[in-house]
Amino acid sequence: MLTLFLILFIALLIFTTIRKRKIKNEFSKINKRSYSIRKFGYTLLQILSILIIIVLFIILCIITTNVATENIITSKIEMYQKENTNIEDNLHTIIDEYMNHENSTITSIIPDSNYFNIITSLPELKSDKIIQKELEVYISNNEKIKKLKEEKIEIARLKWYLYFGH
Repeated sequence: MLTLFLILFIALLIFTTIRKRKIKNEFSKINKRSYSIRKFGYTLLQILSILIIIVLFIILCIITTNVATENIITSKIEMYQKENTNIEDNLHTIIDEYMNHENSTITSIIPDSNYFNIITSLPELKSDKIIQKELEVYISNNEKIKKLKEEKIEIARLKWYLYFGH
């Protein structure tokens, strides 16, 4: 959309420049007052077009740099998701080992497929520093993933402003 506006204002600038030269030949000999008014109007349009072109160009540069970060955001999301998968696997291993070790004493807990529920229900696991650290990293990664996905949605909106697309 902004690219289209940029093209339109460049076309307007070209049109006013050509038209300004033509009116010089048409009106300079016949009516000097009419020539002056039209020349002023076309000059004003040229100045306005140049200012709008400059502003649009700056905005397009800013938006383009934001859109260019889309691949980086996708890579970061994949990295955090891979790290979360590793954390889930580590927690799975720790809980399975703990459940095997304490199998005789822990009979009331039904093995749940959600290991995070098991961690919160067992005080021994909940107080383990390694598990706490893993959970903190996991939660932090999920927050980062959420923010990156929001940025990706914002990039889709910026792409629409830039060139009507995804």
